Amino acid sequence: MSKPSPTTTAAHAIMFWVLASMAFALFAPSVLLPLWEESLEIRAYEQKMASEVAQLRDQRDRNATRIEALKEDPLVIERIARRELNYRPENEQITQWSSHELSSLPVRVPPTLVEKETPGLLPSAWVNRVHAWLPAWPYRKLFVEMPNRMLMLLMAGGLLVTAFVLYGPSPRAVPEPTGNADRNS
Repeated sequence: MSKPSPTTTAAHAIMFWVLASMAFALFAPSVLLPLWEESLEIRAYEQKMASEVAQLRDQRDRNATRIEALKEDPLVIERIARRELNYRPENEQITQWSSHELSSLPVRVPPTLVEKETPGLLPSAWVNRVHAWLPAWPYRKLFVEMPNRMLMLLMAGGLLVTAFVLYGPSPRAVPEPTGNADRNS
């Protein structure tokens, strides 16, 4: 068997690493981007749940305040008696407004009652830098959605198998036993 020349060995090594790198370039985003998408979904769900928990705590605190007011505050008790039982003191005077008079009154809403938009999930600074550097390809469609993702994983596996079969390390020749080994036994 002839010994390969050093230039052939170097070319084989280069081709092996080129194919292995191409396989990695397909495999890495096909594995990492779905994990990234899942982590973004989990983070958004956590933020949603934290918001709901905060709202429930606020409601619990308001309810506790209302319960205390019902137990101790005479004005609250009077207001409920007026609304629920139609209670009116005898010396109270009632003024009625027409709907036209009410509609002509200006309404001022304090700034504390106006709801502000909460910013959504913002990516970190390094993600913005990488995103600006990459071309505007449909990465999600290529590497995350299933038919294309499976194709990318199969292509990566095919490139890796090709690299090992064509340019991988060649099996070393095992020296044949000489007659000396037979005499010693």
